[in-house]
Amino acid sequence: MKTPRASFQTVAANGKIYAIGGLDTAGNLLSSVEEYDPEQDRWTEKASMNTPRSWFRAVSVHGKILVLGGWKDVGRYLPDSFLASVEEYDFKTDRWAELTPLKTARSLFQAEETQNGVLVFGGAVGSESENEPGTASAEEYAL
Repeated sequence: MKTPRASFQTVAANGKIYAIGGLDTAGNLLSSVEEYDPEQDRWTEKASMNTPRSWFRAVSVHGKILVLGGWKDVGRYLPDSFLASVEEYDFKTDRWAELTPLKTARSLFQAEETQNGVLVFGGAVGSESENEPGTASAEEYAL
């Protein structure tokens, strides 16, 4: 990759791999996206997400990439440190669009494609304590 990153997500789609968001080596949030083409063995920078984030989920659904939730305030576990935002990447236009947010802002969760969209479950939702145990809640994000 061109950009060293941690706490990011990858998605395989259209024969390529996308490295999305995360943290740089100084611990700053990233919105950048890189596409790896294994046939060319080459990384290409793509359009950046609208919101920098780490500890989120990215899934390939209906021919697009969805990025859901995440952490926007590194080192804080308060409820306002987590994101409910959802962005959709269109391969054809190389653009990100904001979609309807999740009902619950969360980070460190799991997400799986369903017939109607994406099931989002578990994760951290923030509390006044830095020892948050996580949540058992789930929601289906319909497309």
